[in-house]
Amino acid sequence: MEPHGAQGANLKVSVVMTFLNTGQFLEPAIRSILDQDFDDFELILVDDGSDSASSAIALGFAADLPGRVIYADHPGHENRGISASRNLGISLAHGQYVAFCDADDVWFQGKLREQVALMDEYPQAGLLCGAVRYWRSYDGGKDVIVQTGHRQDALILPPEMSVSVYPLGRAAAPSMSDIMVRASVLRSVGGCEDEFRGMYEDQALLAKIYLATPVYIASTCWSAYRQHDESCMAESGRAGN
Repeated sequence: MEPHGAQGANLKVSVVMTFLNTGQFLEPAIRSILDQDFDDFELILVDDGSDSASSAIALGFAADLPGRVIYADHPGHENRGISASRNLGISLAHGQYVAFCDADDVWFQGKLREQVALMDEYPQAGLLCGAVRYWRSYDGGKDVIVQTGHRQDALILPPEMSVSVYPLGRAAAPSMSDIMVRASVLRSVGGCEDEFRGMYEDQALLAKIYLATPVYIASTCWSAYRQHDESCMAESGRAGN
């Protein structure tokens, strides 16, 4: 994968958000990124064949914030799955670092500023991740914070991460809505695997990264992973997958 072009070559972060009929959750997810106390970033919204309502939300942000928010979709507005959509976003990215946010999750204030500072501090780290809040309180439930990895606030050298975190190890794997990756690393491993359209598409990418580069695991919680009945995990569970 090659960078999209020379424009924005000195940009610090490209944020990639893919979405498919995310409805009421899409706007809060976008706003949690735009409201960050760090402004050296672009937001790339990749429409994976959504209905007109979700597409209109993304197109509205792109029209209101040209240069900051970029809208993209596949030819013919086709649905190609999460991995192919993330790869489209990566191909358009100008940033030194790439961060992802699922369209039903949200970021906490300070996420970009603090993660960029850590990536700059640990230049050997190709990927950074932190703890994740499993978010149920928005709907009256109880939140749980899960620490990622088997050691926190530490640089993990290959191949230790591969055998220590899920699925080969017992420690929790990173959330895609939390990670920050060097764009050079993403391109060197070939990005996401298009064959993984939904479930475990994150693990297919992370497995390649774990073997290619050191990973810094922080103890800080920067994101909320929304738990709801329309998520990919919930739908797969109901289908017996």
